[in-house]
Amino acid sequence: RDVAISFLRLFNDCATLLDSDRYFTKEIEGKLLSIDSPKNFKKWLFSLYLYDFINFEKFLNQLESFVSNSSVVALKDNLTNHPLNTKRVGFTKFESELEIMLENSSGSRLPLSNYGTGIQQLLYILAKLFISKSKIILIEELELNLSPEYQKAILEHLKNMIDNSLIDQVLLTTHSYNLYHRSDLTSLYRVDIQNGETSVKKETNSRRKRDLISLI
Repeated sequence: RDVAISFLRLFNDCATLLDSDRYFTKEIEGKLLSIDSPKNFKKWLFSLYLYDFINFEKFLNQLESFVSNSSVVALKDNLTNHPLNTKRVGFTKFESELEIMLENSSGSRLPLSNYGTGIQQLLYILAKLFISKSKIILIEELELNLSPEYQKAILEHLKNMIDNSLIDQVLLTTHSYNLYHRSDLTSLYRVDIQNGETSVKKETNSRRKRDLISLI
């Protein structure tokens, strides 16, 4: 991973890499105007709120847009109370620990740590996409802690960004059966490791359909 990051830096922000470490930890308050890792996401968002409120509101608008524009049928019944479908994002401290507070339309106000890791994953991915100036996005194991519905919603969001010329290309690695069988992916390569040897083969839609039938 370190080698990959060093290699990508040679391209001067042409690409943004989101590796598989997207888990939040305890944080304390401090000024930070860029996200180095998920370990300082809360500090970054609080700093954005204090020192760059215009972009803070733009980010909240993106969160709300992500939820409201989702065509995922399974999420529709829960959109009203979805914690990202509101601009009521606040902050508090538990002793010295900084915490993000999310309030849904029913008035429930809970710390981010009380929500599932899927919500945290979404927040981090959307934040990295929001601040990125890169035209190429690389995401390692997109499916981590995300239901098939959320995986589809993220893919829709990425495709909308391409359609609106915000980014040019997305490269994903995944172990997800759900993502593997999506027919709307431009191209897909299958990587197998056997007896210490790695093979890479380009997959076709017909191959994925046969696999689907055989696995059912």
